[in-house]
Amino acid sequence: LLGDGTVKPRSVQFYNNNEKLLERVEHLMKELFGLKSTRTNANTVESVRTDSKVLRDLLIHLGFPETEKSLNCFIPEKVMKGSENTVSAFLRGYFLADGHFNEYEAEIATSSQQMQEDLAYALTRIGITPRVRRKETDRNTHFRVRFSGDQLIEFHVKLGADYDKFNQIES
Repeated sequence: LLGDGTVKPRSVQFYNNNEKLLERVEHLMKELFGLKSTRTNANTVESVRTDSKVLRDLLIHLGFPETEKSLNCFIPEKVMKGSENTVSAFLRGYFLADGHFNEYEAEIATSSQQMQEDLAYALTRIGITPRVRRKETDRNTHFRVRFSGDQLIEFHVKLGADYDKFNQIES
């Protein structure tokens, strides 16, 4: 949700055009919280909306930003202090939302400097040494976290998930 989600006053919404990810969010909402979700279309992107003020309040209590999420997001402390499996699970989800891969490198983009720092630290925790880059534009600052070479394979092994985005790394 930190990558492609948002909290509204009485709901939580996840935006993505990847059917597998949308189904996963629906499944987690039902299995973890016993909540039913609704599919909607928001302009050019599909979404899963879960109407629950309690879930929204829980996410905010855990550190999900109420406003300007893209500028204020960070990896929650419980994840940062968690096991390697916990860190890997978080990175898997965040990469699926805000990461991309080409034949030479993987990159995770963010508008939050704190998230860039947290991502670099979390990747280091699982044995990946990232490069970080800052890019200024007229509107705001963008941060990139990148890695390449043998570390692409290590990333795939550590985060191993059956999603097209990860399977490209094997090719």
